[in-house]
Amino acid sequence: MLLLKRMVRRQIMRAAFGAVAAVFLLGALVLVHVILFEALTPYVTPLEDSAILFAIDAVVAVLFGVLAMRDAPDAIETEARQLRDQSLGGMRESLAIAALLGPLGKVAARAVGRKRATGLTLAALAATFLAGNRR
Repeated sequence: MLLLKRMVRRQIMRAAFGAVAAVFLLGALVLVHVILFEALTPYVTPLEDSAILFAIDAVVAVLFGVLAMRDAPDAIETEARQLRDQSLGGMRESLAIAALLGPLGKVAARAVGRKRATGLTLAALAATFLAGNRR
């Protein structure tokens, strides 16, 4: 419980520090705009100055918007998804075999006796798993 509390506390502190950093970053970006506005004032009118800054901001916003819309999985994500699908397929096969062997074991126990049926069921399970490992 102590570990969980400390982890939560650490994450809350990180979030608080990140929020403060974001506020100061926003202030710095506003100040950069003011500096650029003042630097361009001797060369262009205030209206042209504002238009130039607006164009720069729009280009940056579109660039980051296009980057945010990209949704192509990388090679590691694709490989992880394939590995997950293979693992789930193997698990389904194992569960299906176990589900079939249970009733078959009961039928065999009635037919040939309990000790021999248990041996047959274990032999069938071993053969199934050994055959599955060869793939």
